[in-house]
Amino acid sequence: MLWKIKATEDLSSGVFVEFVTDINGKLSCKEAIEPESITAMTARDIVEGEMLNFDTEGDTKDLVRLREAFSRT
Repeated sequence: MLWKIKATEDLSSGVFVEFVTDINGKLSCKEAIEPESITAMTARDIVEGEMLNFDTEGDTKDLVRLREAFSRT
């Protein structure tokens, strides 16, 4: 499934991000604060306010799915 997600802050390439919802239920992403909140990684530099694509089946030019379980130690 392809999701449209808004960046709530500037994100550099390779940063781990988490997805959050606003009061209207729309998805946005920001830099992950806790390892357990990591949802994806940025595939390029992203500017605050950009609308991004995230595919639950594969990678996009914006966000990359994590291929392996992230070590949460």
